[in-house]
Amino acid sequence: MSTNRPLQVVNSSDRSTDLSGIFAEYILGKRFFSWDEFEKSLAEFQKLSYTHYVHNCSKTIPDARFKYAYVGFKCTFGVNRTRPGLKLKNKSSKCCNCSSSFRVVLHYSEYIIASHNMVHNHPCSRVYMQNDPWYRRLTVEEKENIEPLLQQSHSSDEIIMHVKEKYNKDITRIDVKNMKAAVNKGISSRRDIFEFLKSRGKLMEYYSDEPIRNSLTRICFATYEQMELYKQFPEVVGIDSTYNTNKGKYSLFQLLVTDNFGRGRPVLFAWTRKEFKRDVVWILDCFRQIMEDTSKTESFIMDCAQAEIAAVKLTHRQAHIVLCSFHVCRAFCRKTRNPIVKNYLCRLVQCKRRSEVISRLDANVSQYLQRRWMHRRELWAACFRDNVLTFGNDTNNRVESSHKQMKRFLQRSDSLHKIFQ
Repeated sequence: MSTNRPLQVVNSSDRSTDLSGIFAEYILGKRFFSWDEFEKSLAEFQKLSYTHYVHNCSKTIPDARFKYAYVGFKCTFGVNRTRPGLKLKNKSSKCCNCSSSFRVVLHYSEYIIASHNMVHNHPCSRVYMQNDPWYRRLTVEEKENIEPLLQQSHSSDEIIMHVKEKYNKDITRIDVKNMKAAVNKGISSRRDIFEFLKSRGKLMEYYSDEPIRNSLTRICFATYEQMELYKQFPEVVGIDSTYNTNKGKYSLFQLLVTDNFGRGRPVLFAWTRKEFKRDVVWILDCFRQIMEDTSKTESFIMDCAQAEIAAVKLTHRQAHIVLCSFHVCRAFCRKTRNPIVKNYLCRLVQCKRRSEVISRLDANVSQYLQRRWMHRRELWAACFRDNVLTFGNDTNNRVESSHKQMKRFLQRSDSLHKIFQ
């Protein structure tokens, strides 16, 4: 029997697919004298027809050769695992009420097909089967092979590409998250998680008596790979914080460097209860201790947060501060409704000649600039920092982009110790 010939599948106008022919050839046309023989043929049929059948009902018997007295199989796209209820959220489901099914019955010393319906109300193709997690599932051996990659890689895309190239399976980011959680399933308590993190890098903690006695208020962590990455590209560091990544309401800080390809690469993560100057100073002190030497950092890219500016001036006096041009323009434009003035103010940030900055302007705006911005013009005006190294980082977009990638996996309902997994 040839297994390489094309499947004879009939597609009608209502997108139904009839697999009666291939089912008759691989299942109905055979005799099964053990359950293992039937499972082997069923696996071959499902592989060739791009289908997946699950147990709908069954009755086991105490026999090593014949495990079941009968088994009812149903198409996986006809099984709705979510029961209706008043308080359940409306989530998308793979179920499309497919009625395809068949029933296997033990008749004397062999299994026979008692009934079958091979008409599916959906396409039976490789692309459509990606909706079924079973089709994307890795074998035990495959999971063991990629376990080191799950532990070391921070890029889901890298893992997805590796699995696609090596095993020809199209897994999703949710699959990667679940596999990483399974790898770390033995790590449950905060102490276990912190010990695990310490084995992968350097972790620093800060406990305070506020809001409650001996509460964890600050955390700082960098892997050994991130430490080596910083040593390769220490000149320009971006720093920024974001919110809504955990239910403890800790702010997430990231410090990034720019590699040879112009990509932002995180080299340190930190979580703090507050974002005061003392919190950012603690983060930067940890940054110096973890990296051992940060004297090669020439510039810090950040938004207009006063706490971050003051902290960098205190901990890294030799480094230049470059404010994100987008945040500066937004701060400028809040002070006027005149579109001409707004356009002029935004051009001040990017202008290359100092004479353009010192010019006549509306009195109120001019006073605002003199009072708030002109005394520190080297932080935001490009013409006043000709010799400042930035690697093209005029904005904090690389850090913002990294925040966005992180939030694809972190939710505001996650506990603090869960986000480390």
